[in-house]
Parts: sequence; structure tokens; C-alpha cells
Amino acid sequence: MLHYRSPWGIGDVHPYYKDGELYLFYLRPNGIVRCDACFEDPQKVVCTYGSLSRTTDYIHWQMVPTDEVVLNIVKGDDFYYCCRGTQAVSFIESRNLVHWQPSKAFRLKQDARLFPAGARDFACFWDDDLSGMRVTMNAYMTNEHKSIGHGMECCVGISGVLNTAGDETPAQKVLLPIDNSCKDLWHSQEPECNQMIRIGSRWYLIASMARRTVHWVGAPSYWIGEENTPIDAQNWGAKQEHILESEDLCAAQVADNNGRFYLFGWIPMNYSGQEWGGHLNLPHEVYPLAGGLLGVRLDADFAKRIKGKTTFHPVDGLIEYNGGVRLQSWPSDPCFGLLLILKPGSGYTAAVMLDEATGLTVLLERPQQRMRVVRVEKEHVAFTYSSLFIPAEEWLNDMNLHVIADEDIVEAFLNDRYALCARVDKPYGPGTTSVWVDGTIRVAALETYTFCVKI
Repeated sequence: MLHYRSPWGIGDVHPYYKDGELYLFYLRPNGIVRCDACFEDPQKVVCTYGSLSRTTDYIHWQMVPTDEVVLNIVKGDDFYYCCRGTQAVSFIESRNLVHWQPSKAFRLKQDARLFPAGARDFACFWDDDLSGMRVTMNAYMTNEHKSIGHGMECCVGISGVLNTAGDETPAQKVLLPIDNSCKDLWHSQEPECNQMIRIGSRWYLIASMARRTVHWVGAPSYWIGEENTPIDAQNWGAKQEHILESEDLCAAQVADNNGRFYLFGWIPMNYSGQEWGGHLNLPHEVYPLAGGLLGVRLDADFAKRIKGKTTFHPVDGLIEYNGGVRLQSWPSDPCFGLLLILKPGSGYTAAVMLDEATGLTVLLERPQQRMRVVRVEKEHVAFTYSSLFIPAEEWLNDMNLHVIADEDIVEAFLNDRYALCARVDKPYGPGTTSVWVDGTIRVAALETYTFCVKI
């Protein structure tokens, strides 16, 4: 496969770049376990082992021996620091990002009065407005799951600047309250894998809300800070939530690579279930748009590296079919890329049927303003693997669609602004691919390519 996975699969990822090399720290799944198994035993899906893989090109990976759980990293003068584990407030340090040891440089005592039901997913970050390291966390006021109160009243909490050992523990507060009122425990949302990061002139809060999708862990959400404004000078609870990607990119985090930002998460191993962990997505670059919104695109250098033999397809051979038209079909490999330029006009639908035998299709629907990866049976959508909202203005001009089909994973990128990952129900072999449009949509260009890397 083109997508990276470790021998035991990839759980929550915490990427970090050093000198252009990606250090991918991730939690090691403890077998195939459903997320809702935590209702039987709160510790059942807790991972106690971490792993590390490194790459300079996202194609060739080196696994580095480590059993340490490493989360969001902050660089100090002599050491790298991070919180240890997801359940305890302690710190570890390293000089080289590989060998870690307990640290006495910082401490954080959890505020039991503010968060009597505990906290987890502690994430360090450097606050350059305050010139110090702080921590965000998934914090609980009540948690019936642990027999503390009723339901789940939780939030993203945040600490003040961490002091050196021996100093007073910094204050903590609620940063982003989560409204779980009138919800039972099963439907209460949790802001997992929270992260505070500065991109350009704004702070962004990122989290994956649990219990929203069939995969339990939701798509990455983000909240936009005001330009050139410190974190504590803003009301994060009043900010609008935005969805960065689709439901099939779980527990994602953003890492700074010398001023360029990349998003990594795990694509579920089960297309319709909630087994924890899966495959790593391809490198998605995140960049700011006007007004603070974030766009997502496939890393351009990576796209060039994987592009092998290219075939340009004529777009004048159209066949009428049930009110729409279809480009002549062509044989395709089980792993391939496709580049398509559409001129929508007043059209309503366009589709790339990646495999006519299984009906695997990338579908663009103007009335619903969405892009979907679906299974089509008898000319009707039988199942939706993943979907993403596409605003109305995107349908007014040329639409550039880049699709990567990699056995049982599909990644689709639209206009270098929207990214959609999907795990499908079964790997497909060599098959037949075709492009379908309605009568008013015109295909301006179409090409396919094979991967030039060993997969």
C-alpha cells in the first residue's frame, strides 16, 4: 500500500518535525478493540505503549525502537519536553527525540476543585505571547463513566504558564465548554486529541469530538482565534466550530514543518465500525485562508514523487446514459491516481466510478453541496463511506479533483482546499474506471497515473 502502517497498526498520532524529518509518535493499538469497550472497563482501550517512525519523504519509513508514550512536544533550550501518558500529569524530556527520561523541570498538579472528575489528553504547547509552556487537556466536571456525578460535563481545559519544579502550580480554567446537557453518557461528546497551535497570525484550537460518527472518534474540528490576539483575551466558548476534514480521518494533529503545517491522523481499519486505530493518511498540508478558515491540500512535493506513468484520456468520446453522459471507460490498476478538471456550468452531479465492478465512486453533488465516497448499486447510492461539505461558491468555477485509490483507501482532494479520506469495505483489484457527468457539466481534462514507488 501507499499508505503507511506499522505491524500493529497506528493509533492516535503526534507528529513532530526536526530539520525537515517527520518524527511520527503514535499510540500502539492493543489489538482490535472497539472504542465502546470502555463502557465495560474504562481501562480496556487505554494504550500504555508508544511507537516512533521517521521519514523524510513520507514513502520510506524507519521504525525506531521505543516504548515511551510521547505526545505534543515543546522544544526547550537543551531538551524536548512533553506530558507523559494520557492519564497522569507528569513530564518527560529528551535531547534527541528518541531516548526519553522523567523530567523534573516542570510539574502540573491537576485542579481537582475545577475538574473533580479528572482529565486526560494533556497536550503541551509553547505560548509565545506569554513566553512559556502551557498545557491543554480534556477535562471533566462530571463523568458517570467513572462513577463521578451524572452524564458527562466536560471541556477543553487550559493551564497557565508552567513553572519550574518547586514553584506554585499554575492556575487552570475552562477554555472551551462542551454542551452535553440533556445527553446520556453514550451520546455525550468529548474533545479528544485537543491541540492549541499558532498558524500565521492566529491561534487555533483543534480537537476530534468523540461519539459523533460510526468510528466513535470524529473528524478534526477547529475553532479560529482572532488575529494577533492572545489566547486568554478571547472567548473560545462563543466561537464557531469548523470541520477540517471528513469522518474517516480520526484523532488528527497538526505539526509545524518550518512554517508549513501538516495534518496527520488515522484512517479506520473498519469502514463501518469503531475499531481503534488504522492506517496513516498521506501528508495533508494545512494553510490559512481569508478570514482565518483553513484549507487542506495534498503536499505538492509528495504528489510529484509518487506520480509515475501518466495516461491522458480523450474527453470527446461521450455516451448518453439515463440523462447523463459517460466518458469512455478504461482499465485501471488496484492502486492509481486520477486528475480531473470539471467545468460545472449549471450542472448538478459528477462522479468518478473508480471500479465499475464494486461501484466504488467519488461523487460531487451540487444541490447538497457535498463530496462523497460511496458505493453505487443499480445506479443508486447504496452506502456512503465518507462525506464532506463543499460551500456553494466552489461550484461556480472550474473544479480540480485529485483522487488517489490505494486498495481499500480513497483520498480525494478538491481545488487544493478540501480533503476527503475514506476506508472502503474491501480491496478492489484491477478493474474498469469511468467518469460520469450530467449533460451540463463538461470535462476539460483527464489523466491517470500509476504510483512510481514500491507499495
